[in-house]
Amino acid sequence: MSLVNKEDIRSLFLITLPTILIMLIIVELVLTWLAPVADPFERYKNPDQTQSNYIESQFKPNSKFTFEIEQRLPDMDSVVVFTTNNMGFRGDSIIQPKPKEEYRIFIVGGSTTENLLIDDSWGLERKVQEALQDSLKPKTVKVYNAGKSGDGSPDHLAMLAHRITHLQPDLVVLFPGINDLNRLFGGYDYLHFPISSASEKNLDA
Repeated sequence: MSLVNKEDIRSLFLITLPTILIMLIIVELVLTWLAPVADPFERYKNPDQTQSNYIESQFKPNSKFTFEIEQRLPDMDSVVVFTTNNMGFRGDSIIQPKPKEEYRIFIVGGSTTENLLIDDSWGLERKVQEALQDSLKPKTVKVYNAGKSGDGSPDHLAMLAHRITHLQPDLVVLFPGINDLNRLFGGYDYLHFPISSASEKNLDA
């Protein structure tokens, strides 16, 4: 004798599953009303255009940040110092005009390039500079980190066009990707730059 008969299967599809589906919808509606959750992609759908329309994302020159890292995290320093040079990039000071003997490299990307919680002494730009110096003698290798958390392709292009090109880089390394994917999830329109201003926001308020 079968443990499951036709009536049980019929009841499953006609009563049990529809009831579960209806209950899930009711629970979702109740939670949306009683405990709404902020849209994680809101900043991509409605970007703040009160900043520079040419360079939306950048560090100020000669900035310094100090972070205290939670203890017992493996391979993490307890105190991390993050600084920017005279042009707002991580790395040594930039000399202008560019010295003839200098081989100048810029690394552009998002948070994985920026490495905010990695100390200056262990920064990506520092380690790459040290690794390349011996192999590129007699040139003096200088590596500058232009990474910024949250930056996507439009930010990288703006950084290259307005902050890096005139500094005569010999090599530019791009490390983009994940932030563009996040923006696509949020419906970001790469073809049409949104027009907004502080005055319009004040009128709407």
